[in-house]
Amino acid sequence: MGKPKCLVLPDVFLDHFVYIDDFERFFKELSGRVRVAQELRLGGNAFNFGYHMAKLGGSVTFVTKTSRFLCELVRESVKGLEFDTNFVATNGEASLTIAIETRVNGKHTNFNLNHLGSLERFGPLDFPKSLLNEKFDLVGVFNWTSNELGTELASFVYQSYDAKKILDLVDPQIKKQKVGELLKVAQLVDVVCGNENEVCFVSSACGWSGQGDALDAAMYLARQGFTVALHTHEYSAEVKSSGVTKVDVQKVTPKRLTGAGDAWCAAYSYSLFQEMSAQERLSFANDYAKRYVLSQI
Repeated sequence: MGKPKCLVLPDVFLDHFVYIDDFERFFKELSGRVRVAQELRLGGNAFNFGYHMAKLGGSVTFVTKTSRFLCELVRESVKGLEFDTNFVATNGEASLTIAIETRVNGKHTNFNLNHLGSLERFGPLDFPKSLLNEKFDLVGVFNWTSNELGTELASFVYQSYDAKKILDLVDPQIKKQKVGELLKVAQLVDVVCGNENEVCFVSSACGWSGQGDALDAAMYLARQGFTVALHTHEYSAEVKSSGVTKVDVQKVTPKRLTGAGDAWCAAYSYSLFQEMSAQERLSFANDYAKRYVLSQI
C-alpha cells in the first residue's frame, strides 16, 4: 500500500524535559539555584505516534481536545507533513508533563509528572461525528490509562471502522483495577503493542502464571488469540499463535528515552502496510527507535 491513512487520538502533551546526569548526586548537591539542561517538546502517546507515522510517510488525521495555545504548537510542529489538525478542539485544557531523564545506580531511566487536562475525560461525545463517514487504513486510540472514559472511547472508535486497529498498552499498572476493561478493548484490535512490563502485567491479568520472561508472557497472550508486538531494551518480537519472530536490538548510549516506545510502535505499524516480512518489520522499527533515542529524528 505504501502510504497508510491513519486516524489517531486522543492525547497531546506539552513535555518539559529535565536532564539530570546522576539522580542521587543531584539530590545530595541540591541547594539554592541549580542549573540543569532542559527543553520543551510536544508529546503524548497519540501525538507522538501520529507525528512519527507522518514522518515515515503516512497520512494522519489527529483528534484531541486541548488549549488554543497547545493547538498552535501542534500545527506549527507538523508543517510539511500530511497531518490533519482540523479535528483538534481548542476549548479544552492543556495536558502537561515534566519528564525527568536521569541515571539511577548507573542505569538510564526516566519518569514523568503529569497534569492530564482535558484528556482525563475524553469520551465518545468528544469524537467528531463527521469523521464516521471517513475511511481509514489504521486506527489507534491511545493512552487508555490516563482517560477515565478510555474504555468507552476505544470501544466506540474501534467498532466504527473497518481498518487495521492497534492498541498501545501504555502503563496499564496505573489503572490495574480496570484491567478487565482493557482486555475487552484488546479483543477489538489486530495488534497489541507494549514493552516487557506492560505485556507481563496484562498477561498476568489474563491468567499467566508469571513463570518466565516477557516473551513467555507474549506467547501466553498469543495463545489467547492476540497478536503482540513486543519491544524491550534487548530485543523486539512479533508474537502470534502461529509462531514467534525475534530480532535483537543494537546497544547504544541513549540521549533520550521518553517517547521511544511511541516511535517504535509507529514504525512497526507503518511497516505493516509495506511489503515486509516479520523480521524486516521488527528490524525497521528497531532502527527507527534507535535513531530516535540518539536524537537523530
